[in-house]
Amino acid sequence: MTAPIWAALLSLLVACIPSLQHTMTEHVQPIKSALNSAGNCSIPLTLVVLGAYFFVPKTEEERERAQKGRMFKTRISHTSLVRGVRKVFVNEGGGDECHQEARPGETKTVVVAVMSRMILTPMILLPLLMVMMATKVVNVFDDPVFVLANVLLITSPPALTLAQRLISRTIFWAYCVVTPVSTIVSVLIGLLLIEL
Repeated sequence: MTAPIWAALLSLLVACIPSLQHTMTEHVQPIKSALNSAGNCSIPLTLVVLGAYFFVPKTEEERERAQKGRMFKTRISHTSLVRGVRKVFVNEGGGDECHQEARPGETKTVVVAVMSRMILTPMILLPLLMVMMATKVVNVFDDPVFVLANVLLITSPPALTLAQRLISRTIFWAYCVVTPVSTIVSVLIGLLLIEL
């Protein structure tokens, strides 16, 4: 089990036991402050790590070509916003950019990663959430914000732990194509669950 899974289990334990909640808020303030500080730095740290995934150092040949291009360039070229966006998502080659061809099985890997996390996982976990709400095992499910947050977490995009060259495709499909639609559907499901 990874550290985030342990953290999620411990937070669920704290959320379910009121005496433990009281202890965390009133008696162990240094631990609470440390957890808040760790939470505040987690997103910037994640962004730095993701940025490192996308960095590809240039070879000596590419550096020389770029230097020669700067020396002989007489006019500044302007590209439109549409063309620039198209270059990012279509991966057009040209200039100093690296054009990598897709390897066999990459598309299948991206599709399986996105679908298993954003379709299969919710199909399994949302019915379990509904059962927990119906049986009222824990009072936490009386809070509509808690229910909606859980639905959004269950249907969130996949963690980005694929190979480096697959990350950009996974980000595009998971965050730009599937996430807007799945978030709307997830919020609607959450609102329906709250009404039950």
